[in-house]
Amino acid sequence: TFPNLEFPRDLMENIEKFICVSETVKKDIVSKYPGLESKCEVIENYLDTKEILEKANEPIELNISHDRLNIISVSRIDKDKGFGRMKTICDILDEKAVEYDWYVLGTAFKQETLDEIQGWFQENNHVHFIGYRDNVYPYIKQMDYLALLTERESWGLVITEALILGVPVIVTNFDGVEQQVTDGENGIIVDMTDKDGNYRRKIEEALLKKEQLKNNVRQQDHSRENIINRWRELFDHEVKKSKNIEKTIEDNER
Repeated sequence: TFPNLEFPRDLMENIEKFICVSETVKKDIVSKYPGLESKCEVIENYLDTKEILEKANEPIELNISHDRLNIISVSRIDKDKGFGRMKTICDILDEKAVEYDWYVLGTAFKQETLDEIQGWFQENNHVHFIGYRDNVYPYIKQMDYLALLTERESWGLVITEALILGVPVIVTNFDGVEQQVTDGENGIIVDMTDKDGNYRRKIEEALLKKEQLKNNVRQQDHSRENIINRWRELFDHEVKKSKNIEKTIEDNER
């Protein structure tokens, strides 16, 4: 996810394993440093499911109406996070006379960026910029969808958080998204650009399948034990390898 990232040569030579949070990150590294492929392991970020579910029970200040379509975006507010796509989708919802609220949690690095993006929605009473919140889980839990319409993502952590909370997602088809989202099963995947009426078809699908997708997500296994097991396997392998090296050195010294 950092195509311009430079690794010092001594780091590349002396580090035994590079842990990548997704295949996308591994691909970025290997494309620039092919010699590191054997050193790269993909293990996604660990999330404490129990802690997320507990924090999601905290009260919030919003009065959410569940008679409407409720969408939330949780991200840094910047142009590469897909707010132009969000505007297109809002226009489609408005044209279809859908009653909805779209909440945005997050802030911008620059005030002028925040002002500009908020200005795109100043005449839309359905869009609410809430600002930064330490605990986003109780907000996400109340929603019908979480939307992540970004240009690029190494691993959509907020996607995993939403799925743990039983909330399906609307996401762009950024590289690697299929590792987290299956289109039409636990979310809706839209193209980067609204070509050939893609967004309209996908939003109609989201409206039609809302309850079905929620049920699908709630029935999925969101246990993170497999990640812990991957780390255990990696450590066990490295410890065993280290012991074998030590034994070889001792044997050669005799």
